[in-house]
Amino acid sequence: MDYSDEKAVPATRERLHIELRRLEWARELSEDTLTAITTTADWVEFYSGELPIEVESG
Repeated sequence: MDYSDEKAVPATRERLHIELRRLEWARELSEDTLTAITTTADWVEFYSGELPIEVESG
């Protein structure tokens, strides 16, 4: 698929912090931990339909 005309949502540390809060495993993390993650995270851009992790099918 060609996503070259798609516009990515601008990545910000605040947006990452909010998105992390939505994840079940991250709900128990402290604010300090979330801040540490968001300040050290490398930004990677994915487009709708891409699979960042592919699971082998049997």
